[in-house]
Amino acid sequence: MMRADNNSLKKSIVVQQESAAELEKFRKPLLEYLTSSLEHRDKWVRYMATDMLGALGDPQAIGHLMPLIVSDDQNLRAVALQSVEKIENFQMEPISLGTAECNQCLIRSIAEEALEQLKNKGPCPSIT
Repeated sequence: MMRADNNSLKKSIVVQQESAAELEKFRKPLLEYLTSSLEHRDKWVRYMATDMLGALGDPQAIGHLMPLIVSDDQNLRAVALQSVEKIENFQMEPISLGTAECNQCLIRSIAEEALEQLKNKGPCPSIT
């Protein structure tokens, strides 16, 4: 039974790595699209784009976010600061999918996500 679980975990890690490689193709166009949205006339579009840039975790976004930290809009300043902090955290502690030989990578990834949720005081995801 343990061998089947181990093989399943290895396959899952390989699939995650392949998916991450596919998503990497979208990073640059997504970065460009989101940064162009920072000048949108609708403030909610600007807020969401600012937040999404933080979630993207690309260090190139910091240059676009820094001017927003001194914006007249208090809410935009807060979101921009949070996004910059997220990006800096990504740089300091990159989340690694590991290699296929790593038996506890999935557990580590889940634990990191749970700790991040606690750190951000967000709701815990459902286990179902």
